[in-house]
Amino acid sequence: MKILGIDSSAMVATVAVVQDNILLAEYTINHKKTHSQTLLPMIDEVKKMIELEMDSLDAIAITNGPGSYTGLRIGAATAKGFGLALDIPIVSIPTTYALAYNMYSSKYVICPIMDARRKQVYTGIYEFKDEELEVIMDQKVMLIDELIDELNQLDREVIFLGDAVEILKEEIESKINIPHHYAPAMMNRSRAASVASLGEKYYKEGKTVSADDFKLNYLRLSQAERELKEKNKIKDKNISLTHKETDCGKLTIKELEEEDLEQVEKLEKECFSTPWSLNSLKESAKKDNTIFLVGKLDEKVIGYCGIYLAADEGDITNVAVTKNYRKNKVALSLLQELHTRAVDKGAKKIALEVRQSNTAAIKLYEKMNYQICSTRKDYYDNPTEDAYIMTVEL
Repeated sequence: MKILGIDSSAMVATVAVVQDNILLAEYTINHKKTHSQTLLPMIDEVKKMIELEMDSLDAIAITNGPGSYTGLRIGAATAKGFGLALDIPIVSIPTTYALAYNMYSSKYVICPIMDARRKQVYTGIYEFKDEELEVIMDQKVMLIDELIDELNQLDREVIFLGDAVEILKEEIESKINIPHHYAPAMMNRSRAASVASLGEKYYKEGKTVSADDFKLNYLRLSQAERELKEKNKIKDKNISLTHKETDCGKLTIKELEEEDLEQVEKLEKECFSTPWSLNSLKESAKKDNTIFLVGKLDEKVIGYCGIYLAADEGDITNVAVTKNYRKNKVALSLLQELHTRAVDKGAKKIALEVRQSNTAAIKLYEKMNYQICSTRKDYYDNPTEDAYIMTVEL
């Protein structure tokens, strides 16, 4: 069995050929040239050096994303072209999974991080069990702060690899509180040998697609698509307003926008011992898998809430109401609207964390049919306190 592996999802361009679990050739370039200049010449050089007959290939293994839009498209076009010409299938492999496979049989939790700009990373969390790479957290795009929080809560020794390590190492070091390591040079970037090895494994398991059916998984919209979405969002701005009667008057509920950020940041500082920064609020609110709502009285933000959505589940991240307007059904109104919008996006279950001492919040959540399902030890800082995890079925 002979597999050609390709990865052009980041600056690295890499190709390899694996036959019956033997690496015949690998060619990797990490330099500032476009993949349209490098990829086909690299494949041609490998072909010459090992006297490869292209029609002897059984399949082409390629990373399907996330990564650079341009790089992924060049790789996809190359793989699909060969697949169609040779009438062979494609093995589609998630980029961060292939990166994690570089650390074969590591005893550490493996965390690949790829630069997604603005302190965001494409990432996933993995571990090897009985020589099988298993997913702890599936690949996604997230802020580096959020990823470090996830890893701190996991409380296991971790190793990082990927092109975001150099860019965000100071950020990691300032926030991480678990034992951690960084992969050495021969392991810390994309390797087509890993892609081709996984391709051979998946091919034997029947996990292939036709060249026509191969699709990329960008994880987020391209810049042009984001700009179009933003234009449509502005166009629909008035439609997204909701009004609810509260004990302090008619509350206007709408999605968090840039004009609200400074007021929301002040609210965070008023309500929480470890408030979110202005930048964290801004970046989180921009994500396609989040809903952040503000409640306003006469243009003044008096409350807000937010939720992350993944598949059919949601995780409430923030609920805050300014001191003078508590016990006026503001939080209740915001959460009811958040539930409505989450259901519209397919949510069937919502979870949240709450300080064990926050009896007022616990009573509110119980009123909305949340139930305590577990406890998370020492979840909160300033002061250190356990959290209840509460969930509700929608």
